[in-house]
Amino acid sequence: MENLSTLLDDKVEVLALRKTGDEYRWERERLAWASVVEDRRRNVFSSVGTAAMGVTVTMRHDGRFDLFRAMRWAGKFLLPTAIEVGEARDRVAVKAAICDFVSPCTATGYTTVLGEGNRPQKVEKTPVTFPGIITGKWSGYEKSDTHAAEDDALVLVTPKEIVLEVGDLVTIEEAVLQAVYNVQKRHLLAGVNKNEYELAFSRDV
Repeated sequence: MENLSTLLDDKVEVLALRKTGDEYRWERERLAWASVVEDRRRNVFSSVGTAAMGVTVTMRHDGRFDLFRAMRWAGKFLLPTAIEVGEARDRVAVKAAICDFVSPCTATGYTTVLGEGNRPQKVEKTPVTFPGIITGKWSGYEKSDTHAAEDDALVLVTPKEIVLEVGDLVTIEEAVLQAVYNVQKRHLLAGVNKNEYELAFSRDV
């Protein structure tokens, strides 16, 4: 087995999710020596979206890294999907997906409260801003005699802390996909580091 001092010839940023007020963001926690090797097989990091290119990141095993963190390497955002501890317990091999579209997102929604005279009243919830991974985008085109519409649908992968409801509106700020989308389905996955949401956007053309 190769010695760690010669194997770890690269560096990755280890990121932790931080919350300030109603905003979540990935912030650098530390810089770590690592070995980064691109995988031959794609990483199926989403249960409903498309797969991504994957890498294996080998780092020193110090007990500080877990699946609820992320990494940045060579300007690319890496979402960890599995961690394997080496036989000598001196290193960990982290399987991670290279995520091309990572964007600040803002979610808004409504809840129902009892208002004057105990009548149900719709109230807007406090907007929440968070980093989202966008994948699985596809497009369709529908036309009738009086109407044409272009529909865009995609999958949004969020940190586990982000829990959205069907019908919530999500504003994606990434330039190519910039728009307001509607949450159609949600996948609150047990035992993993993320939630997934199917979003749809429709506009007249």
